[in-house]
Amino acid sequence: MNKKEKRLYTIPIFGFMSIILIGAIILTLPICNNKPIAFIDSLFISTSGVCVTGYTPLVLSEQLTWIGQFVLLLLVQIGALGFMTFIIFIATIIKKRINFSDIMLVEDGEVNADFKNRIKNIVIYTFLIEFIGGTLLSLRFIPQFGWKKGLWYGIFHSVMAFCNAGFDILGNKSFSDYTNDYFVNFVMMFLIILGGIGFLVLEDLTKALKLKTLKKLKFQSKIVLSATGIILVVSVLLFKALEPDITWLQAMFSSVTLRTAGFYTINFAECNQATKMISIILMFIGGAPGSTAGGIRVVTFSVLMLSIIATLKNRRKVVVFYRRIPENTIMKAITITGLSLFVVFVGTINISFFNDVGLENIIFHCVGSYSNTGLGIIDSSMLNFIGKVTIIILMFIGRVGPLVAFRVFFDTKEINNSVKYINGELIL
Repeated sequence: MNKKEKRLYTIPIFGFMSIILIGAIILTLPICNNKPIAFIDSLFISTSGVCVTGYTPLVLSEQLTWIGQFVLLLLVQIGALGFMTFIIFIATIIKKRINFSDIMLVEDGEVNADFKNRIKNIVIYTFLIEFIGGTLLSLRFIPQFGWKKGLWYGIFHSVMAFCNAGFDILGNKSFSDYTNDYFVNFVMMFLIILGGIGFLVLEDLTKALKLKTLKKLKFQSKIVLSATGIILVVSVLLFKALEPDITWLQAMFSSVTLRTAGFYTINFAECNQATKMISIILMFIGGAPGSTAGGIRVVTFSVLMLSIIATLKNRRKVVVFYRRIPENTIMKAITITGLSLFVVFVGTINISFFNDVGLENIIFHCVGSYSNTGLGIIDSSMLNFIGKVTIIILMFIGRVGPLVAFRVFFDTKEINNSVKYINGELIL
């Protein structure tokens, strides 16, 4: 990896670090808090906000003032849009010239000539969807809490839902008081899904709907939408089968929020072991690439499943939607999954050694942290200093991505691909 490429990888890492640290310092100010707060807790909340996770060691409605809640909302918004996206958008608005080769990191390392317009569309879509969601939620919250608080609750939770953050200021029960409220549940699910499928898919889907045909959807969009639909349907059926006492609405909300929003209307700590395992798997899969969600991403999971199916059918190529998936994409999917499992494994060992809160609870919490879901079956306040630091690291690596986090430490100079090597046969 040359210096220029390394700089592209380190920019988002140090960018997120800087925002997290600034956010933590601001959240320690008396104006942001109703009562004193330890720096480790403000750092925890700031990291959770920028990484759009939703974990918090404190009850936000009791700890943070209106100003503190607004600061947290900004941290979540910046984290969701992405540090680089945010900087480029601001520079575009003030009409400054941008050197893309120096300051931009695109997911596949390619610079799009129309990137400025795309960034504008991303921000417009984001604010428009959040505005609509906030307006709809306010219709329910204003009669209950009054104009000022009801409007703020609508805006705050709309942003958190679309950004898949999972923070709430309703108390310490998330949306449990709205378990049977179809209006609130469907608005929240609508926002979570739109945020979780990704900006590029949303843009592509909008164009396809304008043309009144889904045949024009890009290959990436077809994979994301089909896999998301299948996973949601299967998970709803599994939740209802494993937890017969919950309603279909609760099963739907749970399957949606686990991908990776972090809100809840049921107590996952009271669910059976099988349900918890399904929940861990859903959190680990996460949402789509380029979305506000985390996890290994639904495309990575789809590539792995398609590769397994092709192997079982003794096929040399992985084909879907009449397109062949390249071998380097398959290798990348395996690498992402392997690194993700390794990070969660190390985090689980570290926390379990210093915190006696149950291995099952720790695994659930670590996966929820790494996938930026923010859904746990233990209170983060139960963790000691080392436990909180471990969760902070997991959230950060999960947000910037394992490939970006680990590539900085490896020399990835290109080799001469024209050299042909003799196959080394192995028995697996």
